[in-house]
Amino acid sequence: MSKPKFELNQNLLKTQKVSNEQEENLHKIYKELFNLQALTLVDEHLEKYGKDYTRRMKNIEFELQENWNFPKDELCHTWWNSFDDCVCPKMDNQERFGFPKIINSLCPFHRD
Repeated sequence: MSKPKFELNQNLLKTQKVSNEQEENLHKIYKELFNLQALTLVDEHLEKYGKDYTRRMKNIEFELQENWNFPKDELCHTWWNSFDDCVCPKMDNQERFGFPKIINSLCPFHRD
């Protein structure tokens, strides 16, 4: 299996005592995350699949936390609004790391 075109933070791997198996998992998880993140959907697909993609992204973020040996905490997710078509405020949410998310009611991925 060829390695993805990114490198994991070696200092963080050591600090978090990430095992070789977890490191391999992280490469696979990030590859899936980047593939999912790159999706740009047409409107009719957003209605049908948008929630499935956000659900999968949430699961990926939990898998990342688990393999990085961080506590599983949805308030600390950072990739949830990285879809190209997501219109939730990115900078505001970055500044609120660890706090509830700000959701744009018009977002095709996150509206209820």
